[in-house]
Amino acid sequence: MAHHCRHNAIPMKLYYCARAPETTAFVNHLTPLFGENMLVHYDGGDPSKSIDLTELVANEANAQLYCCGPRGLMTALAEVVDLQGGSLITEDFNPAGAGADDAASKDGDFTLELLRSGLTVDVCEGQTIIEALKAVNIDVETSCEAGVCGTCVVDYLEGEPVHNDVVLMPDEQETSVALCVAGCKSKKLVLDL
Repeated sequence: MAHHCRHNAIPMKLYYCARAPETTAFVNHLTPLFGENMLVHYDGGDPSKSIDLTELVANEANAQLYCCGPRGLMTALAEVVDLQGGSLITEDFNPAGAGADDAASKDGDFTLELLRSGLTVDVCEGQTIIEALKAVNIDVETSCEAGVCGTCVVDYLEGEPVHNDVVLMPDEQETSVALCVAGCKSKKLVLDL
């Protein structure tokens, strides 16, 4: 959409809300596209430091607003737009068939083998791959944690992942997995980590 707007000289502005710079996905791609029309807001995970949606909507009174992100953000923005008037289109970061609720292992425990680091990590039933990795201090970059952005996609070399994401195409699922929402049918999943 942004490329279309830029190509057709349609004015656009991006308000990007994230917890911290290290959780801000696609910045290297977005910055040249939006330039000074990209405003990044970090809240550190503190709801009291969230972006002021009332002010945002007031500042963009005549604009067509598009919002994607967590449901809480979209619901709050929709309420402000309803009160102030305006036009809003949303894209859910947690569509049906994707998300953290689907990510937790329901088929029993399995083991991750991390090929490059030589480590093995156990994933217990009811735990996500990301949770298991974080529990042993292995940090994997994530953003949406709902299987829609692709930030946490890595290659796998062995095993049968359960793909709960909506970002990978069927041919990509043959070699890659979105760790934030993936489960595993097999007892072992070998990752290129």
